Amino acid sequence: SRAHEYYPDISPDGRTLVLRYQPESAVVTKVALTRRRQNGWSDPEVVSDSANYIRWSPDGTRFAYVTTLGALVVGSERDQSRTTVLRPSSVAGGNARNLAWSRDGRTIFYISAAPNGDMSYWRLPVSGGRPSLVLALPADASARPFCVEFDAEGRNLYFALAQDDSDVWMMELTRR
Repeated sequence: SRAHEYYPDISPDGRTLVLRYQPESAVVTKVALTRRRQNGWSDPEVVSDSANYIRWSPDGTRFAYVTTLGALVVGSERDQSRTTVLRPSSVAGGNARNLAWSRDGRTIFYISAAPNGDMSYWRLPVSGGRPSLVLALPADASARPFCVEFDAEGRNLYFALAQDDSDVWMMELTRR
C-alpha cells in the first residue's frame, strides 16, 4: 500500500504545495509540504498532524488548516511554528469546517455547523481575538450551502446555495 495525498494548495510563488498526506500505515491525514525541484516535486515533509482544508495565506508566508477536531491552526513554513487561533470549544461559531483567507491575509473566514444543522460563516482576526458572525443559515432555511467550499475577498463572501438549482451568492462585508 502507498501513501495518499489529497487537496493540494500551491503557494503564491508556485514553489511549494501544502496538502493532506496520509502515510500508508496512518489512520489520520497530516499536513505535509512538498517543494518544486528541477526534476519534479520533493517527497512530502510532514509538518503537523490531523488536518483538513489547508490553505496558503495570500502572501505565502503562512498556511492555515482545520484539525479533525475542528480547531483552526495557522502555521509557518519558515520556522515550523503553529498557532491555534480557534479551538473546538470556542463559544462563537463552534468547530470550523473549512476556511478562506481574506486578500490582505489579516482575517480567516470559516464555516461552522451546529449539531442541529444550523450553518454559519464566521470572521476571525489572525492576530487574535474572538470570531464574529458574518452570516447564519438555520437548518430549516429553504436554501442551504451546497458544500463547505467558499471564498472570501475581503468585501465579498462567495458560496453556493442549493435549492432546486445552485447559484453563486455574494454578500458585502464591512469592517467593524
